[in-house]
Amino acid sequence: MTKLSDILSSREIKANEQNLEKGRVWVVSNTTMYNCIYDANKYCWVSPGCGTLTMEIWGAAGGSSRMCCCGFGLPGNAPGYTKKTIAVYCGSWICACPGMPCNAHSLCFEGCGVPSYLEWGQARDLCGYQAGCLCAGGGRGGTSICSTGTSAYCCFLYCTFCNTQLPGANCGIVCNHCPGGYIGCGYGGDINCCGGIAYVAFKGCLPSCPCQTEIYLAAAPGIYGEKGAFLAYVPDSDPEYDQWSGAGKMGSMHATAHTSRWPAGGIGWQSCYSGQQSCGCYDSSGCYMYLPYGIGAPPPFPCPDVRDHGKRGGSGAIRLTYRGSNSYGQVCGRLGGYG
Repeated sequence: MTKLSDILSSREIKANEQNLEKGRVWVVSNTTMYNCIYDANKYCWVSPGCGTLTMEIWGAAGGSSRMCCCGFGLPGNAPGYTKKTIAVYCGSWICACPGMPCNAHSLCFEGCGVPSYLEWGQARDLCGYQAGCLCAGGGRGGTSICSTGTSAYCCFLYCTFCNTQLPGANCGIVCNHCPGGYIGCGYGGDINCCGGIAYVAFKGCLPSCPCQTEIYLAAAPGIYGEKGAFLAYVPDSDPEYDQWSGAGKMGSMHATAHTSRWPAGGIGWQSCYSGQQSCGCYDSSGCYMYLPYGIGAPPPFPCPDVRDHGKRGGSGAIRLTYRGSNSYGQVCGRLGGYG
């Protein structure tokens, strides 16, 4: 009789991952409610040797704006993205500041996410420059409107937002963009991209029908796809984990997880097992960040007599990929560098 030990001893186990990106990676972003790496506390990096450094930066995504009592809103837009590769040696440096998304406390319109920026020096790019800077603009926040009876599509149509009418006089698709509206773009890189514009399909023609509303969140380029992505979902309809006010958080978490090729979990386990419903009436709902970097926030869905603070967009981020070619084992300090 064949033994399990004999079968296992003849097997060759190959567990080494062959699909990993080459080099060493550093990533920094803002993930706290009130603090950020900003101004005097900028993030700094010094090259450990000779090689190339690929720099990627994303601005902070737009949030969704607060609305009280009755109404609806649009999601925040994705931020800009820029990417650049430079040749580095011992002593090459960068200083960077990832953008901070706004707290979703402003009524109707909260503004735009803060840009991310990066400076580099004592290196060389493809054009021969030995210093430079990169910037990725933040995403525009979503506009919210107060209404007790008028359809959402008609309200945004009246406010001149870009739109496409669907069958039915009061139904349509509305983009978070209007004449003169800001779009976050990237500057200073080998690749510079503008962030995507989020949109909503209002298929229920009354503001009291969010269950017939389709949300399309925009994700910045360079995360899920080189030109960005859209995350589609339908808002929650007062289930066991979400109240009407604040609806959409769990749906956006599902959509974010499913967009990745390596999806994580969906909704928060505490809401499911303890029966606690998330509610947008608390200030913290519009303050803490649960979205990944580069993704605009879901829109608010206030119900009668209960406000919705909206959500906070994903933070800005800086990603550095160093690929060393230091075949002689130089030590930066011995060569006059900072390492």
